[in-house]
Amino acid sequence: EDEDEGGEEPGAGGRPRGPWMLVAAAAVACLLLAGAAHVYGQQSGGSPPAARGAAVGAAGVDGAGPQCHDPGPPSRYEPGMHLNFLMMGMVSLPHPDIWRAFLSSAPDGSWSFYLHCKEELLCKGSLNQSGLDSMVRLVPTVHSKWCSDLVSPMLQLAKYALMPKVKAPSDAPEKFIFLSEDMLPVKPFGIIRAELGRRPNGTDMCLTETDQWYTSKWANTTKLVKASQWSVMTRVELEAFTTAMPQPLLTQPVWPLLEGLRLEDFIPDFKCPDETLIFAATHGLYHVHGLPSEVSFPGIGDLTYPLRSPQGCCRTWVWFGETPSLIDFDPHSMQFAMARLLLGLQSTTDTRVSGTWHGSGDNVRMIDALGNQGLRLLRHSPFLFARKFAAVPLPGYAEAVFR
Repeated sequence: EDEDEGGEEPGAGGRPRGPWMLVAAAAVACLLLAGAAHVYGQQSGGSPPAARGAAVGAAGVDGAGPQCHDPGPPSRYEPGMHLNFLMMGMVSLPHPDIWRAFLSSAPDGSWSFYLHCKEELLCKGSLNQSGLDSMVRLVPTVHSKWCSDLVSPMLQLAKYALMPKVKAPSDAPEKFIFLSEDMLPVKPFGIIRAELGRRPNGTDMCLTETDQWYTSKWANTTKLVKASQWSVMTRVELEAFTTAMPQPLLTQPVWPLLEGLRLEDFIPDFKCPDETLIFAATHGLYHVHGLPSEVSFPGIGDLTYPLRSPQGCCRTWVWFGETPSLIDFDPHSMQFAMARLLLGLQSTTDTRVSGTWHGSGDNVRMIDALGNQGLRLLRHSPFLFARKFAAVPLPGYAEAVFR
């Protein structure tokens, strides 16, 4: 049983990898590596991380694309954003040295870190042993089970993260970032904070292709939107999420009605609540009005139906499915960026990406080893976080990614 997984995510699909794809992947890696230093201007004597982050953020993190725009009326840039990290784990917080390096570079009072573990006592011992017990707040364990209930630990984390904070100013703008234990930041704290500060009113939800959304059995124009659970939310949306959902307990909850409909009223039948209830609780269902349909959602912007590519704003890199072909995707889409990064990592000589079978039957990619070439690709990708990382030593990670 794997608590930190919810199922299929954006980025799955593609064709089997042929010999020509090896050449293409190698070319992609060379282009990314050659342009990496230029993209971020990492010359000696450069500006501090926070200032560099603001500059990079102004243009999008290495071409993050038009998906991550600030919807609605223009809002001012918020350099003093307070970041709340909400992580779900099993028995420990892997890579404690990397997280310590990441958080140690952050200004005092600019972040809070919450951890929910399936085995609370084991996690407590692990945090004490690593010295992170003073940096990470371990929340009481509630019911959790792969796919059928990862919403309860998310609600528990949200409940504690919404409480008043001692060090943070009461009026500081906030973002709430959901993480799994096999995720790591691939940018310095200053750049992540600056990039999220560009969209203080925006929600960074990575929504799947519309053919993965769920359809009401009673009205085929009513859709349940499927999204990655690794979202970045505002305080208003997190409060809406916790208000709409049942209190987290030690037993399986009964999910609330969605505009009078149950989860069971949507097809196909197999669905993970953590991938469907978050969007529904904060933004409601999607009602198709003609084809193509375009509906605007506060904090997210316009969503189109049908569409064969992810929508919203995808901040976390992950890949489910077969090795892709870049010609399958729009070069301006986030799916193209996800595929390009996978091919780049696979083509390096010092990085190993394996495929493991996930509980839902998907082939999920795991980074088992990471060298300098792979580190540079991650650091200069359009993403703020990445998963899945194996619980193995990653020497040189902090020095390559957080400087």
